[in-house]
Amino acid sequence: VDSANITELKLRKNIDIDIEKNTVIIHSVDFDGISELTSQKSIAHCLGPISIVDAIDTSSFYDIRKAMKLYCEARQLNDDLHDWIEDFSNGEVTYVISELIKASSIKAGKYNYEKILEQLKETYWSEMLTYFCKKIESDISESVTLLEKNILKKDSSFKTKFLIPISISAQQARNRHTFYKRFLESMSSK
Repeated sequence: VDSANITELKLRKNIDIDIEKNTVIIHSVDFDGISELTSQKSIAHCLGPISIVDAIDTSSFYDIRKAMKLYCEARQLNDDLHDWIEDFSNGEVTYVISELIKASSIKAGKYNYEKILEQLKETYWSEMLTYFCKKIESDISESVTLLEKNILKKDSSFKTKFLIPISISAQQARNRHTFYKRFLESMSSK
């Protein structure tokens, strides 16, 4: 968790935003460590369960630790997907923002805030939302598989209360995205 905080503070220096002056300065697009940050930021939620399973055999421990890491990654990614505009406006760099910047082919430099935000929104809508949702669904699926292999019953309340809702949220976002995209395509073809 401390490592995640240090990485996050370092990455905050990459982007300066002054909404009043309508400017964004991207000092660097080097986001090394950002993908690990996604799960590390919320791994503290899993320290209790991980410490309990420490007593079981080594292979199960590694599977469970990986499952919890995937759960935390999916949970944080789901959260970051919902508030990426607010995070960006505050100069925070999350995995979602770093991937949007990369997919938009944005380089270090000075930008108009409104224009770069529109460019990021277009990238988010046209290509990255589906990518992120599929990643969340995949992480949760792998987490469930690892946990069921080692400790969870198929009808576990942990699975139904904590894991599955994250996957459902991603599926619903992807379904809404597909619906609206098709709707807009049908309207533009008329």
